[in-house]
Amino acid sequence: MQPRSSMTSGPPVTPLWSAPLPTPGGGSVVVEPTGGCAVTTPGSVSAYASDGRPVWSPAPAGDARGKLLLAADGVLVRIEGGSVVVRDPRTGAVISSMAAPMSSTLAIAPWGELLYSQVAADRTAAVRCISRTGQHRWQVPLDPSALIVHAPFGVGDAVVIPRRGALWAYDRDGEALWVADPTGVRAPHAADDDRRSPDETFRLSDIPARLDANRVIIELEWYSGRGLYLLDGAAATITPIAVPSPVMGPHAVLPWAPTEFRVVGLGSRVQVSQVQAEHPVVAIEPGGAEAWRHGLVARAVSLCPTPNGNLIVASSPEPKRWRDYHKWYDLSAETFVRCLGPDGSERWTWYAPGLLTHLPVVTPTGTVYVGSEQRLWALQDPS
Repeated sequence: MQPRSSMTSGPPVTPLWSAPLPTPGGGSVVVEPTGGCAVTTPGSVSAYASDGRPVWSPAPAGDARGKLLLAADGVLVRIEGGSVVVRDPRTGAVISSMAAPMSSTLAIAPWGELLYSQVAADRTAAVRCISRTGQHRWQVPLDPSALIVHAPFGVGDAVVIPRRGALWAYDRDGEALWVADPTGVRAPHAADDDRRSPDETFRLSDIPARLDANRVIIELEWYSGRGLYLLDGAAATITPIAVPSPVMGPHAVLPWAPTEFRVVGLGSRVQVSQVQAEHPVVAIEPGGAEAWRHGLVARAVSLCPTPNGNLIVASSPEPKRWRDYHKWYDLSAETFVRCLGPDGSERWTWYAPGLLTHLPVVTPTGTVYVGSEQRLWALQDPS
């Protein structure tokens, strides 16, 4: 195990550039194939070139707070004003718009079609699959008392939907391929579609961390515990990595040749003194052994791997805490982006001018895009 890292600040990094965002508030950033990015705020969708130049900024249709997604062919997809909207990445123009009131958890299937969960007026709920032009393809019912929190995700040629206390895999025609839970993967049968008892119900508790196109690391919770598992869609297997899990979400996967990968998550808070606590980021080997830990002065809200095996860690206080306490106590040390090396050592840190409104994303060349104080910032490893 690597030595425990300290909470002292490492070398700072100077932003490559920053650009104003059209409107204040939070949103999401997605990296485009050009190396630039598209950015959302509550009232806009915008695109920026890799040097910070604005490319386009159309007005979205209605209230637009959904996460922006990038399809394999480059089009941008988001829920805007109760519709699923597909945009041209070159101009931002709307290619198609499909009514989807009361919808959420938008996802793109491995075969390119769109999925989202929706609650009807009679309170029935379902995950729906539609084509890019809005043609209904298929749907599966959900339990309204346990709606999915995390969007469906792809593994291999299947899409996985958390429902009925397990993970269900479907093909492009909506046929159920298999059902997975910690006991294994099996062909679905009629009893699987019944509501499970509490001690047989498993819940996906974090966004899956992708290992490759076929495999993801997932965290499942149940009434008496939680654990990390490797779900392989191509082989239709689920393998325990660490049960119980020694780390909490968010999670990330880093390549590590001796064991293929390490899983990174958050450790339990440690009280260092009466006025100071440590919030560790912890890497574990398959099996649960600790590989390294890095102490932070505040809890991480985002972990994002880089193409060269580093890890981008972001921390930012809750908006209410910032509003209520920052005028009395300086909380600026708690809002930052930090780059950790494969061994958990600090490479650089950037302290944001305010709350992080857009969590970091990383381009294939290692540039980090992040939002703060109604600006988009571009960061890069100075070495």
